[in-house]
This record gives sequence, structure tokens and C-alpha cells, in this order.
Amino acid sequence: HLVDEANVFAARQVIHTSQSKEEIQAREARFRAEHAAAEEMECELFSEREFFAMDGFDLNTTSTFTDFMSTDPPAGP
Repeated sequence: HLVDEANVFAARQVIHTSQSKEEIQAREARFRAEHAAAEEMECELFSEREFFAMDGFDLNTTSTFTDFMSTDPPAGP
């Protein structure tokens, strides 16, 4: 009877270890996928920032509401 209990215990440990290993691998795969997506998004944002700053004038950093409001509006009809 004790041998059977030992075998059952050993089998449960193998199953638990296998499940834990699969969960860890799934978690690592999700992390790698999320990391790759974040890197891709960062590259896209960086290229867009370069696009908007192509003349050395970055509207996101050098233009303010006050600058915008203090200039004369374009002459219209």
C-alpha cells in the first residue's frame, strides 16, 4: 500500500512539474511577443517623430499655444 502511495505521489509530482514548465513557457512566450510588439511600436513612434522634425523644427516641442495665438491669422477672403 505504501508503494502505491509513493508511486501516486511521484506521478503527481511529474504532472505538476510538467504543468508548471508549460505555464512558465507560455508566460515567456507571451512576454517575448509583448516585448516584440513594444519594440515595433517604439520604432514606428521614433520614425514618426523624425518625420515631424525633418526641418529641425519639432512642432511637439517648440510650438506653444501662446506662440500660436500671438501670430497673425492668414489673410482670408
